[in-house]
Amino acid sequence: MRDAGGDEPPEAVPFPHGWVPLGEYQWFTAALTLGVVPALGILTWLAWPVFQLGMALDPEMDFSLRILSGLASIAVALGALTLFQRFRAPRPFANFDTDRVRLGRHEVLMTDLVWAQFLVTGSVKRPGISLLIGSDSKKQAAFRLRSGNGYLIDGDTARLVSEVLRRSAVEMPKDRFDPKGRFLKTTFPMHLTRDEAIDAVLAPEDFTPDFLAPPA
Repeated sequence: MRDAGGDEPPEAVPFPHGWVPLGEYQWFTAALTLGVVPALGILTWLAWPVFQLGMALDPEMDFSLRILSGLASIAVALGALTLFQRFRAPRPFANFDTDRVRLGRHEVLMTDLVWAQFLVTGSVKRPGISLLIGSDSKKQAAFRLRSGNGYLIDGDTARLVSEVLRRSAVEMPKDRFDPKGRFLKTTFPMHLTRDEAIDAVLAPEDFTPDFLAPPA
């Protein structure tokens, strides 16, 4: 497990005061985790009618101009999705003096963060892992923990995010048909307990979902 934030143990390093960003904003990570990439794929597919419309309005239009009109519609869709994504998944900030997290214009207590789940991106052989943390009010933050090309969340960000998790109320979802929670990992395979989420943040290189683990 990597040290979360330098050579000193985490408890020996004071947390910053005031509002501090939890890592850098990464649109691609948030897009993957919040379903914008599939939406972009759909919009790209819908660019075909734009191409067809150009043919209907002007049959003499040069073929290259028709291609450009389709690409222009994709560019407009991408710009709109970027603005939408910045609104839906803003860069998270944390205030360790007041135990609050800010997501855009909304603030929630760290204890209002009640669920965490991971998402797998990339290939099976070199999977990337992203983490979502959220509240019952649908407010959520996304963090890229690792990628298939060698990226790992930096130690300072991991230390801050793990502390937010320590102060949170993250737990596995409840299932009224499973009151003892024996099958929660089967029912909710992407969800994590608070301790599991902290371990994933502090040691993302060691985190391997059960369905990706090699057979014993």
